[in-house]
Amino acid sequence: MKIINALLFLLLPIATIAQQHIDKPFKQDFADKYELVPSIQEAKLQKVGSNRNKAIYMLSDAGILLTGEKTIAKNTHYRPFENMNILDMDIHEGQFVYLSEEAVLSNAWAGKVLINHKIKNPLRFKMTTDFAVLIVGKGELAFFSGSKEIWRQKEKDFNPIDIIDDKIGSRFLILTENGIYELLKANKTLTKVYSGEGVTSMALHQTQIILGTSNGTINLDATSFKETSTNQKLPSNDITSIENIDGELWFGSKNGAFKLREDGKYDYYASKRWLTDNEVVDIAKGPENSVLVLTKTGLSKINFVEMTLAEKAEYFQNIQRERHIRYGFTANLSLTRPGDLTSGVMHDTDNDGLWTSLYLAGELFRYAVTNSEDAKLNAYEAFEAMERLEDISGVKGFPARAFERTGVELGEGTNGFSKEKLEAFLKENGSTWQPDKTKEWKSKITTSSDESVGHFFVYALFAELAPDKEWRDRAIRQIVLQTDHIIENNW
Repeated sequence: MKIINALLFLLLPIATIAQQHIDKPFKQDFADKYELVPSIQEAKLQKVGSNRNKAIYMLSDAGILLTGEKTIAKNTHYRPFENMNILDMDIHEGQFVYLSEEAVLSNAWAGKVLINHKIKNPLRFKMTTDFAVLIVGKGELAFFSGSKEIWRQKEKDFNPIDIIDDKIGSRFLILTENGIYELLKANKTLTKVYSGEGVTSMALHQTQIILGTSNGTINLDATSFKETSTNQKLPSNDITSIENIDGELWFGSKNGAFKLREDGKYDYYASKRWLTDNEVVDIAKGPENSVLVLTKTGLSKINFVEMTLAEKAEYFQNIQRERHIRYGFTANLSLTRPGDLTSGVMHDTDNDGLWTSLYLAGELFRYAVTNSEDAKLNAYEAFEAMERLEDISGVKGFPARAFERTGVELGEGTNGFSKEKLEAFLKENGSTWQPDKTKEWKSKITTSSDESVGHFFVYALFAELAPDKEWRDRAIRQIVLQTDHIIENNW
């Protein structure tokens, strides 16, 4: 059926573009990843943030860390910090503020922020308007205005996880191991407003409080604290962190990060394409419209950049030309060392002809629209590789899957066969790779119909769009050769 469809395609004229496409910019996401240098590889990462200077710092049990060129290392910028045990860190007015065992302090504002809190086991803090600070420890809370203590209270079995400064509600929401406490700023009234075990994280979103748990999320009304809904239909239900970033809800989990979209679906960021590992520790707003995802072993900065389709195509074209062209084919590149592009090895696939036909078609369309000499040369190079598949197979009109020089170790691949059929083929023929007439090359001779479809598809385009007649005639010759072969072999 695939071959018949391909032949019918030849009867159809190439459609003329009736209207011009307006290439409007869209937001493109991509990740920059940072890994711990060997000297701190065992560090336990806890929190991440970015200040208005675009510096990215991380809190860890090895101290304050910072990003380098794809790495994470100890922050040695401020020497006094070497002797401090920093327990928490936050951003206030675009600057880093820290909590130590003795004080809340900052290196911004000429270093004038210094609040000695005298809390025995401090764990979390939140700085609010006019540099007022709420400090929460195990079993104790204190509120300071500047360096002056305004309020202090003991609270039995109080073990804070997170604090939200709800400026609109003029209150703090404090998440603990067994529920939520509300602290009103005006009269410093502390009230437990929600009880629940196993809650891991919290965010305020519109009129809702979103709670993360080890089994999905719980939505509470932000005023009454009554449960309005639960959700276990998430990309991952084991939630570790939730953050409201510019009105968008981001979730961290033990199996990646995800963002809630306006349509109710999720953009899911996981695996090595996006993250250093999948166990998310913290999420924060990053510099230049990015989102920082801190994981167990490193940091990913997910960037959102305005880009047109033409710009995106150029980006991938540069990568394609630099390291994915093998004898003119569109080639796979496998890395022998993860992340190290210099360790790449190009190799054949069962579909060299098909994948190359798609790239060749794209370059033909680019030439037709732009008259680009570069597009023409790329198309001619790819065409020659595909054309040689028919010549090197040794069977007139029957293209090979791939070819390679003799002497290179080659795998058999599945070739679209079942295990049993592949074993039978190898028993009869010895290998799916057979030498050409020069004995200097081998070709993979188990071509299937999907490969043929790729050939017919792009040769028809080539015969219409290539600028030089002698090249167009070569494409027509391939159509004739391969069609005759199909007909002569009972379709």
